[in-house]
Amino acid sequence: VGRRWCLLSAESVGKKKMPPRRKEGAGGVVEANESIAARAKRQLLELEAGEETQTGEFDMSEELPAGFRDYGGLGLKADHRNRPLWVCPNGSIFLEATSALYGPAYDFLVAVAEPVARPEYVHEYRVTPNSLYAAVSVAIDPEDIIAVLDKLSKVTLPESVRKFILECTQNYGRAKLVLRQNRHHVESRDAEALRELLSCDEIREARDDGDDDFAIGEAQTEVAANRAYLELAAELDDDDDDDDGGDDDDQGGVAQ
Repeated sequence: VGRRWCLLSAESVGKKKMPPRRKEGAGGVVEANESIAARAKRQLLELEAGEETQTGEFDMSEELPAGFRDYGGLGLKADHRNRPLWVCPNGSIFLEATSALYGPAYDFLVAVAEPVARPEYVHEYRVTPNSLYAAVSVAIDPEDIIAVLDKLSKVTLPESVRKFILECTQNYGRAKLVLRQNRHHVESRDAEALRELLSCDEIREARDDGDDDFAIGEAQTEVAANRAYLELAAELDDDDDDDDGGDDDDQGGVAQ
């Protein structure tokens, strides 16, 4: 197909008719070759007619639609042969299993993306909100995700992927649901985040009190108390390790 890089989904392949079985003799071989050539020409005409899947924006659907995906417009980097990934504008990532950097790239994709298919030579992954939440929850910085993807990608990282990663991770950690005295509370260091949550009718109706005021300072006080408790527990552990039979007066002072 020249220099155009096209992918055909498995669903579309399943709908295509299989070429006729090879017949004995030279005539059968010619007939089979003509059938394959005609089928390939028909598929290319469909691609040229614009029936391929749109790839300009990030695809948020659960499953990628069937059909061609034309990535011929992606510019290859000068040293693309040394890089293991194809990062596509719709969020799909293809990993070459034969690459010398397969091991590090595989470990990275497992942490930030979800596997779609992993045949022998080319593995497919997708960047999803859930995979990004899992990544930032283990202290992987969004900027680091973008930088590593760009470093491993054969093509320039699409702007749609960069934007999607930042949008999915910008709200992580802004609010948390905690259980205190058998009641659930939503806590946040950012009052604007709480106001955004209250703009949702279901969340606003589930609130016990009807006013828009927030309880300020309780969460910080509890965090400080927890930190003090952990520091005290650490001191007790150190005392036990250093001297199990230390001065009784000193131990009584710590207990108080």
